[in-house]
Amino acid sequence: MSNEHIGRLEKVGLGKESVAGTAVAATHWIPKTDGAFSPKTEKAKDVSAYGTIDELRDSQTVKQMTETEIKGVFRDLYGGNLLMAALGQDTVCIKFTISGLSGSFTVGETVTGGTSAATGVVRRKEGTTILYVSVATGTFTSGETLTGGTSSATGAGAYDTLLRSHYFQRLNSNNHPSYTLYGVDDVGTFRSVYSLLDTLELELATGGFLNFTSKFMGKKEESTSATPAFSTEENHFLAVHANVYFATALSGLAAASATKISTLKMTIQKNVEEYMAFGSVDVDSIHNKQFKVVGEMTALFTSTTLKDFELTSAKRAMRLKLVNTGATIGSASNPELIIDLAQVSFENWAKQGGNDDLIMQTLGFEAEFSVDDSESIIALLHNTKTTTY
Repeated sequence: MSNEHIGRLEKVGLGKESVAGTAVAATHWIPKTDGAFSPKTEKAKDVSAYGTIDELRDSQTVKQMTETEIKGVFRDLYGGNLLMAALGQDTVCIKFTISGLSGSFTVGETVTGGTSAATGVVRRKEGTTILYVSVATGTFTSGETLTGGTSSATGAGAYDTLLRSHYFQRLNSNNHPSYTLYGVDDVGTFRSVYSLLDTLELELATGGFLNFTSKFMGKKEESTSATPAFSTEENHFLAVHANVYFATALSGLAAASATKISTLKMTIQKNVEEYMAFGSVDVDSIHNKQFKVVGEMTALFTSTTLKDFELTSAKRAMRLKLVNTGATIGSASNPELIIDLAQVSFENWAKQGGNDDLIMQTLGFEAEFSVDDSESIIALLHNTKTTTY
């Protein structure tokens, strides 16, 4: 025998499909800490009575699909695929740091470069001095004066020309991007087209990495060929790189003080469902349905602030921000991940700890759609990938 192998030899990759169900090559191979690429079947069973006490007369496979679970350390390049699969929309932006500001730029307005005459749209602001701008025409020159087309605000906009920020938004559609998933081991190479992300869980605890657990559902597996290649240029995020912020409104998060959290879990649930049609055991199509974000955090119990969030039915904007200051990308920048929840409600507050333990508190949260902000969740990922996911 020659095909015996341990799980560490199994490799998982993915590529975003241009047309749902049409296979593409894997663009990223993800080093997993756990998980598997596995077929899933359903059988029709004939339990007709033939004058005996035996229950089963016949069974036939009537549905084949694939479930792929990938667990791993979230990193700054391949992690963008997970955010794209979870939220559905990526806009590539330049992260401008503004100096000599006059006036106030507004989200949605067009800005123009004074030297390059390049134009772009302000997609996001962080405070007054950080602008995330998607390029419309031309090429901006770092350090040139930017002028707002609506606000008439001006300021010198510096940026790292080797980097981009990916602005992920929740796509309001039941046809989110699909992926071709690959599984490679010593037995063979298999792939599943039309794979949609069902759940993405991000988990962070003091002393550890930002970890993820993802679950994809796709069409039935098929044999193929592939050459796995893992990138060595990926950068991780640790709990020491993280902070959590709360504010009464989304616009207040940039100026908020960090809340001392020791664990955080956030899960995006997309409630994916397959559709079967006559004529095949393979699923016909796969669709995401209602969208939900839930989570839980732990902190030392030193005040009633978090407890009162639940008791008073408070609504808060919430931010998880991670900046890996130990890694340099581009000219002199750092990998960065920001996840903003525009409005959250809180539940299930509880104390934990015995007589000889520090008393801790846990608090659950759930994202709500903010009518004022017209969104529930966004993510910003700052890395070296200059094209969309």
